[in-house]
Amino acid sequence: MAPAHAVPRLLARNNLTLQDFDYYEIHEAFAATGARIIAAAAKQWALHRQQTGKSGRTLISICAAGGLGVAAILEG
Repeated sequence: MAPAHAVPRLLARNNLTLQDFDYYEIHEAFAATGARIIAAAAKQWALHRQQTGKSGRTLISICAAGGLGVAAILEG
């Protein structure tokens, strides 16, 4: 449940909504690692830039052990 709380706080702090993002990378506990999520975001950026010629924005949310959650914005 932690990402469900972390994402709205991150968006509010940066005055953004979900519609301001081109891609989302959100993982379920034990389904992926932070490195895989960053790599997937980088791949999406490269594809987006190649197809549109524009930079993009990705929302990342990671559930961690013990009910912790992390949310981040990657722009490029």
